[in-house]
Amino acid sequence: MSDKPDFIDNIDGNTMSSALRRLLSANGSEATILAEPSAMVDEARIATAYFSPEGFARIAPAIASIPSIKLLLGTDPIADNERWHKKLDETENRFVMRRLRENLRNQEEALRAERDHIPFSRISGNAVKQLVSSLRAGNMEVRRYENNFLHAKAYIFTSANETDYGQSEAVIAGSSNLTAAGLSSNLELNLGRYDPGTVIKATTWFDNLWSEATPFDLAAFFAEVFEPKTPFEIFLRVLWELYGDEVEQDLEGDKGLPLTSFQKHGVVRALRLINETGGVIVADEVGLGKTFVAGEILAHYQDRRQRVLLVCPAALRDTSWKNFISDFELYLEVVSFEELSRDKQLWDENRRPNANSRNLDRDIDEYQLIIIDEAHNYRNPDSPTRADALRALLYGKRKDVLMLTATPVNNSLWDLYHLIRFFVKQDSFLASKGILSIKERFNVAMKTNPDSLSPDVLYPIVDATTVKRTRQFIKKHYPNDQVKINGEMLTIVFPEPKAISVRYDLDSEMPGLFDLIETYFDPENSDCILFARYKSNTYLINPDPDNDHMAHAVTGLLLSGLLKRFESSTGAFRISITRLVNQHEKFLKALDEGFVISTQFLKESASTDDEDFNELLETHDEAVEAQLYNQDRLREDIESDLNKLREILSLVNKGAVDSNPKLRALVEQLETILAEAKEEASGREDEINKRKVIIFSFFADTVHWIHDFLKSEIAVNPKLAAYKERFEIVVGSGGGDDSKKAQAAARFAPDTAGTSADSDETDLLISTDVLAEGVNLQQARHIINYDMPWNPMRLVQRHGRIDRIGSQHNRVFMRTIFPADRLDALLGLEERIARKIAMAAASVGIVSPISGVASEDRDFTETKEEIQKLLDEDASLYERGGTEASTQSGEEYRQTLRKAMESRKDEIIQMPWKAGSGMRKGAEQGIFFCAKVGERTYLRFV
Repeated sequence: MSDKPDFIDNIDGNTMSSALRRLLSANGSEATILAEPSAMVDEARIATAYFSPEGFARIAPAIASIPSIKLLLGTDPIADNERWHKKLDETENRFVMRRLRENLRNQEEALRAERDHIPFSRISGNAVKQLVSSLRAGNMEVRRYENNFLHAKAYIFTSANETDYGQSEAVIAGSSNLTAAGLSSNLELNLGRYDPGTVIKATTWFDNLWSEATPFDLAAFFAEVFEPKTPFEIFLRVLWELYGDEVEQDLEGDKGLPLTSFQKHGVVRALRLINETGGVIVADEVGLGKTFVAGEILAHYQDRRQRVLLVCPAALRDTSWKNFISDFELYLEVVSFEELSRDKQLWDENRRPNANSRNLDRDIDEYQLIIIDEAHNYRNPDSPTRADALRALLYGKRKDVLMLTATPVNNSLWDLYHLIRFFVKQDSFLASKGILSIKERFNVAMKTNPDSLSPDVLYPIVDATTVKRTRQFIKKHYPNDQVKINGEMLTIVFPEPKAISVRYDLDSEMPGLFDLIETYFDPENSDCILFARYKSNTYLINPDPDNDHMAHAVTGLLLSGLLKRFESSTGAFRISITRLVNQHEKFLKALDEGFVISTQFLKESASTDDEDFNELLETHDEAVEAQLYNQDRLREDIESDLNKLREILSLVNKGAVDSNPKLRALVEQLETILAEAKEEASGREDEINKRKVIIFSFFADTVHWIHDFLKSEIAVNPKLAAYKERFEIVVGSGGGDDSKKAQAAARFAPDTAGTSADSDETDLLISTDVLAEGVNLQQARHIINYDMPWNPMRLVQRHGRIDRIGSQHNRVFMRTIFPADRLDALLGLEERIARKIAMAAASVGIVSPISGVASEDRDFTETKEEIQKLLDEDASLYERGGTEASTQSGEEYRQTLRKAMESRKDEIIQMPWKAGSGMRKGAEQGIFFCAKVGERTYLRFV
């Protein structure tokens, strides 16, 4: 040894790494160390409490040729202040050993952290490979002292050659660990000794500890980076980084509510999102117990003595929520949608003079949590009674929001956007997740595919605001979950949904009618009805340019509404056409008297769902002087429209109710249901439950049409005798209708929608979609969808009324009636109408009243595919709980990780960053790596 450093402090270049390299070089020069490593040292002994690859790399060339290298790892000692952590019944020895084990585990974690934070580059990768190669070259052995704390740092070099004795012996001891900082930058103090006596004592000290130490595979910590992982293992590691904290979080006590495992997991996630964003949408599929999830969340607020307000439809307030609150002894103030909208705290006298009642028990700032059941009723941001009332309630002091809805998206992706905006007030709130503008991201999604919930575009927003699970998800991940039913814990079993396609011949009753409608309702046909009566402002001598675009949207709304009523029933269609004829005749009469009847239709239709069509036809008329208009052109177009409407009405009036093919198809299905119930029933009560049927239509006029027909048919048809005086209708929403709805549901399904005081009086319910939400009708097993499923998500809502936890039926039957002979023509016509609406809406920047799109490109593909599946009796729509796109959810990823953690937790957590799959990309050999940069996780191909 040419250079024998005796004082090393890492100051002014006097570093430990430099001293060791000089000490071990052949001529004492660092410049020659790689070319001329020392041959005089036969054995190196190194004791260190810490180790890092970077530190080892700084001396690796100098020690590479030493025949025997022994590396002894130790751990930090217990500081005096840590002794306060000793347990009361813990001896000193047990305390020391417990802390020693903790420190050993911490050391391994530190090694993994060191490994994982090595830069993600080819140079760094090669450096780690060299480290592993050195550790496994055969001349190096690593042990760890685990009998006590070892904090010493010593570098001992000896030679077996007697001629070199006294020249190659050295010991440097002090404070420098074998880390980059310890060897180079920390302020350290190390002293070198070269006298044989001291070296012998140090060697003996080391060898005694070495003999008691445990072999430690240090190379394995770093070699694991290069061991190929399966793509699924890499996927699990990414999931851990994204969702590990959530999955690890333990659920607090369940407050006495009988929650299933999936409901508990939903509560934990919902509370997390409320804490992060101020609100959450719990969008579990219908029938999965959102009420129980809400009840558990409510209990968390009550534990903190915070007040909670529930806003829900009046029917739910007086039935399911009333029973739930009573059963579990909860304190919860409840108001209906209408009661909230009329509370005088929310309005000033000028804005809503009729809001003069005090329906809320407390000042609005006293509520900490607002629960909104059936929250999709607030999806229209322009609703003066609902949306404005909720915004007024949430204004000011922070109030957390819990929204419950199985269908946050009904007509458009904008439905979801408007719900989110009630609690995510800032457009840039999700900037940390890469969403600089929430609204712009929805715009992008709409332009990409306005009828599909694209997970690629909207997933970060949905995942940050929504908890959504489906039946399919529950069956896959929670197959043995149990729920308490009638006081007994039972394994959750969902009925098997069976889709049945019922076909009828649309043209058989009134030949030529649909051909005429296809001509007059096609916006791409020059003979299409203009509906000039409802867009008279476009005939002004000095018109507003935007009126023309708005008029096209109105035309599309009318065409779409009439087309759907035509398919629904002759009765509904006749009523609408008759009303239109009367409106046009009234308009022409006013024009003869020098006036044009203007209408608020343009304004109202832009924010109203298409099912309110008939209400819009009852317009608010105002007389305007005709001289402001191009009267000749207006009269010509009105008369042309009227003649076409009269031509249609003439054909419609030729139809006979008794021979209506759709009604006859309905009768055949009811006869089949009754026969099967009688044959399969185990007793009288079972037969009654098996014959219960809900017939759904979008339109109240059709409900009345069906009811009037069945009333006569049941009276004369012996096959339907069981339904005599056991059927009724449910239409309307709001006010007293909610009470009628609840009473009808209780008479139909007293076991699931009623109380002990209700009797079983009804087997056949004919209803609009007012019964498609908020009622538990699983006592029945049949639903008949009388109309074409223009919106498949509506069918999912209906299905959830009978396919619920606690159903006594093994199978439930979902019949849909199709005009099979003209199905493609109907779908094609609706698609052309919807495209017309979308183009007009985009031109003036409004939200389309039907499709809700702000783009000219409307993809109707998914809807047509789902309709075709139903026609083919494919029940996957019901199994999934929605269309393919609408069921996208991060819960699948979380549960995949949760299940993997049960058996592979250490493997997942300890997987090193930069671990790869070893996959090929085309002809190129490459590896998929999992890497983390800052707070973001990436998959990278190298």
